[in-house]
Amino acid sequence: MIVTGVRFHNQDKNYDFNAGGLDLKLGDIVIVETEIGTESGKVATIEKREETGENSGSLKPVIRVATSVDLEKIKKYEKISFNKFDFNDVQLEHDGYKGKICGG
Repeated sequence: MIVTGVRFHNQDKNYDFNAGGLDLKLGDIVIVETEIGTESGKVATIEKREETGENSGSLKPVIRVATSVDLEKIKKYEKISFNKFDFNDVQLEHDGYKGKICGG
């Protein structure tokens, strides 16, 4: 089984997914299904692992390499998220507080 470590936006940890038959390269943007829904992430590691009885099929699969449509959506959502943080910083200053909101 080929296992790929996927790193999500602004996270330090890689999460393992089954690459299936996809020809992935380090740095590829991929679409995966997580516990909280469909997400995009960057391929950080690729390794071959032996399948054992208890681990066989336990990893969720990489759905696909991101398409141009996916990349446009990612860009759009990153911009919205960035603007959201800008708004929160301005709102804090407006309300007389100093500091930043963490985690969105």
